[in-house]
Amino acid sequence: MISLGSGALYQIVQQPGWRMVCRSLIVAVLTSLVRKVTRAATLRKGSLRVEYYLGLGSNLGDRQINLQLALLGLAERGVILRCSPWYETAPLYVTDQPAFLNLVAHFRTLDDPWTMLARAKEIEGRLGRDLRPTAMRYGPRPVDIDLLFAFEDAGKAVVLDFTGLTIPHPRLAERAFVLAPLRDLAPDLVHPLLNTSIRDLADAQRDQAITLVSPLT
Repeated sequence: MISLGSGALYQIVQQPGWRMVCRSLIVAVLTSLVRKVTRAATLRKGSLRVEYYLGLGSNLGDRQINLQLALLGLAERGVILRCSPWYETAPLYVTDQPAFLNLVAHFRTLDDPWTMLARAKEIEGRLGRDLRPTAMRYGPRPVDIDLLFAFEDAGKAVVLDFTGLTIPHPRLAERAFVLAPLRDLAPDLVHPLLNTSIRDLADAQRDQAITLVSPLT
């Protein structure tokens, strides 16, 4: 498994000359690795106990490579069960910034929600996101990882409401860039607080600009 280490791989792929000559090779290798860790999930998933639906997005640098590196970082602490197709989406809150590339990953791990949040922030930081309190909220970022839903072993939904961590994600229902890829993975999943399916929530946000790019298969 490739480790993100101190972010050296991210720094390498940000160099213009490297990207121009080798980007297609990098994408091919990372795509192969993501496929491998996703397919390997069926071999190990029985021993892991918490499932998450994670929303991933990027609108700075090479968005596809950023997301692939984030997925590989996640796979170091669990298994990726499935990934949604990729979607390009217009920024929702701060509109004067580049378009995002988004996907949703179904992930299983031993990590509890607080540990999962810390791991997500660690990956974001290693891939170049500004995590300082003064950073622009809803602004551009190399990668963003949101905890959308969490489920215990028996399938019971985890509901948390603390400063710094709320599950289900409090703004999930208003975001087509999350709902569209989530619908591809779990259309009949019912939001435990809203008592509404993901399919219906996604249909309610059809006016938001979102374009299917390609599946991660």
